[in-house]
Amino acid sequence: MKTTLLFALFFALFFSHQISAQSKPSPLNCVRTPNPVLQSMQVANMQSVESAQSQTNANRVAVIYVLPKDAPYSDAEYKAIVKVMREIQAWYQLNTGGVTFTFSYADTVQVYRCKQETSYYQSDWWGKLLPEMQQQGQPIWQNGTVASLWVKSGNPYGLGLGAQWCDGYCGVAMAALENFPDFNKNYSGGVGVDAWPSVPHGTMAHELGHAFGLAHPIEVPGLEDVANHSVMQTHWNYPSFAPAAERPWGFLAPERQTLQANPFLQKYIKLKQIYDAVPVNLPVTGPLPKVRFNDTEKDLSVQLQNKSTGANLYYWTFGDGTASNYTSPTHTYNKAGTYTVTLNGSARNGMMQQYRQTVRVNKKSIPIAIGRLFIYPNPSIDGRYTIFFPPLNIPLTITVLDGMGKVALVEKMGETGGMIKLDLNSFKRGLYYVKFEINGFALVQRVVRL
Repeated sequence: MKTTLLFALFFALFFSHQISAQSKPSPLNCVRTPNPVLQSMQVANMQSVESAQSQTNANRVAVIYVLPKDAPYSDAEYKAIVKVMREIQAWYQLNTGGVTFTFSYADTVQVYRCKQETSYYQSDWWGKLLPEMQQQGQPIWQNGTVASLWVKSGNPYGLGLGAQWCDGYCGVAMAALENFPDFNKNYSGGVGVDAWPSVPHGTMAHELGHAFGLAHPIEVPGLEDVANHSVMQTHWNYPSFAPAAERPWGFLAPERQTLQANPFLQKYIKLKQIYDAVPVNLPVTGPLPKVRFNDTEKDLSVQLQNKSTGANLYYWTFGDGTASNYTSPTHTYNKAGTYTVTLNGSARNGMMQQYRQTVRVNKKSIPIAIGRLFIYPNPSIDGRYTIFFPPLNIPLTITVLDGMGKVALVEKMGETGGMIKLDLNSFKRGLYYVKFEINGFALVQRVVRL
């Protein structure tokens, strides 16, 4: 078990009488000392690190909406937390090169009602709230869990605190409801740095970084000159407000290495990808992988053949909000159109290369022969029908369904000459549906058996 914490005091001037003197954030001032809360903790009842390591797939982020005793619950605040955490999850997946975290709770967020009123915690949210939550059975400093706490703090300048422990198998990230523009009366109306401290995505993405083991790059030898290209330094740039001098922006190459090896960040997490980003290959840690792919379109599907070399992690986005970690996936779109497919390939040295290509998919039209189909007689007294249509040189499947949609008959045939006999003489009287399928497309006709 680690004896020290990466403790991130996110705002350099945390107390309100100090913060009121500044209008924009200054370089972050983090104190790397053991949290006093932990010196008296009973760690014997915690899971062993070995147990957590053997259950890597169980490592999850527990998102908790924290309400002091005197703070009212707000459904708008709850929904805002859910939305932001899902978006941060997608942002991590893109900017790490294809890995992200999953959530402990099916509804993403749970509510914790504090034992004390707001004024009790305001002098030290970290030191007073965390031990209370742990005593109440909340997943604080629990192996296999990173706790993401959204606190209704009453502080117009928000909160930003984060730390990792348990040899990397637990952590805490803390932000405030006041980091949301909608819930902060002091919000300036700006964006990026001009919105600070009302930058909820950037605040929590940054503090989760600490909980996952990242430091401020300004304090890491070799990263000082490129620190402002990282969310771990200039969090207010999230997701795309970095000025020209700080682009590209996201995670630095060594930070991606750390995150790709973190047990909480995994591949094959399905989500809606709403972001786009250029890889931050700073500082240069080695050669870039060579990333390329070929594509083959058929109807609404595109088959992608990965031709990359030098990469060990792949992340595809298909231009419709979906993504994949498979090496050479096949993707089917819901509708015809032109889409941009992007492949990010990451090497073990942390370098990531990106390749884009436009694909166009179309839904094949139903053959005109099906459109001219004619059934006679209809209705039929004896249940015998003749189907007329121009000759087909492709296989045809005919399926008869009863009025409840239950399949009653299936006939498959090869090339047909333009006339088919359909015999429903043995069927009960009533309404039936005849479905004609060619190459995956179908036309349904209604027939009546008198």
